[in-house]
Amino acid sequence: MELNYQSKNNSRILIFSQRKLQNDLFRCSDYEFEDTICSLDSVDLFAPEYNFNIRRARYFKFLLNRMSKKFSIAQHINPVIRKSVVKKEYDLFYAHCLLAKDLLALNSLKDWRKKCRKAVCYIAELWKKDLDKLKESIQLLEQFDYILLSCASTVDAVKDIVQRPCTYFPPGVDAIKFCPFPIKTQRCMDVLSMGRRSQVTHKSLMHLAEQGKIFYIYDTAYFSGAIDHTEHRSMLANLTKRSRFFLVYPAKVTNFDERGGQEVLGYRYFEGGAGGAVLLGEAPDCESADECFEWPNALISLPYGSDNIAEVIAELDAQPARIDSIRRNNVVTSLLRHDWVYRWKEILDIAGMKPRPALEAREKRLKELVEVVRPHSRLNFVMSASK
Repeated sequence: MELNYQSKNNSRILIFSQRKLQNDLFRCSDYEFEDTICSLDSVDLFAPEYNFNIRRARYFKFLLNRMSKKFSIAQHINPVIRKSVVKKEYDLFYAHCLLAKDLLALNSLKDWRKKCRKAVCYIAELWKKDLDKLKESIQLLEQFDYILLSCASTVDAVKDIVQRPCTYFPPGVDAIKFCPFPIKTQRCMDVLSMGRRSQVTHKSLMHLAEQGKIFYIYDTAYFSGAIDHTEHRSMLANLTKRSRFFLVYPAKVTNFDERGGQEVLGYRYFEGGAGGAVLLGEAPDCESADECFEWPNALISLPYGSDNIAEVIAELDAQPARIDSIRRNNVVTSLLRHDWVYRWKEILDIAGMKPRPALEAREKRLKELVEVVRPHSRLNFVMSASK
């Protein structure tokens, strides 16, 4: 079967996307990154599709994944996905995966390794405790030149298994989309909470909301998939830009067993900061958190399970100048360090490739926004944001 994407003659990048196989809400940020890459470079985006009904396909995929754990067949499994062939040559193949088992979909694409000079793979969620049971999927990483991992403490273990260069790769955000400037949005929502939360803190906020003291936005249902990932990211950006305080905790904070005690810096920190909200919560106990959010007041401490959030908010509200400084510092640093453009630039550097003009144009736009965010008066911004 022919490639089920439109190949452009001048494309030098081939992206392998999960967007037509997985529409989970928590994957929307990954697709946002892929969209950003497409806007910055000459890219062919390949998004494989299931052979038949998605519900039946996922059932068969589940069975095949179970088989791959018992038998050494990961290199040959095609999880009920339409087969395709790469016919032109590319300088770089990039696969953006949330989970290691996403790699099994690569078996549906023939000759991708032969046709691509360099290959880079990113995996967001790979816990050390799972490496043994995922060894068949992980072996597929041997086909790549470089592996990027969002779980920093897993890097060395994966490097030992696949014998390939591995490095920590932090999350990012579309800092332009999330930026509350130059149109300074009104922060009409007091507290925004998304995903996993402390029931103790949640009840305290609910009590304040029921008394009419705050406007509190929180999840009320378990969501499965996004209707459109772009619309979902726009909605999240609009919510964040209009929130005064944003609750953040380490990834999978409520599930110690699933992460095996590892603590990871999740996407919420980057999204909340880029939107200019004051981050309330707890930083993960890892070096990556200190490196990415080391400036003063980047995170206001609110330990998981706290019931004194009303006092914390009241204390901050009594310091309007401090709040304004926190918001601006968060936005400025996001524009200068955490936009997706810097993550893509790092991947190009790893692959030995030069950026295209569109990348330089986006960097220029980010710096222009920084000058809009910074007030004319002196800003308490003591760290080196251009780091």
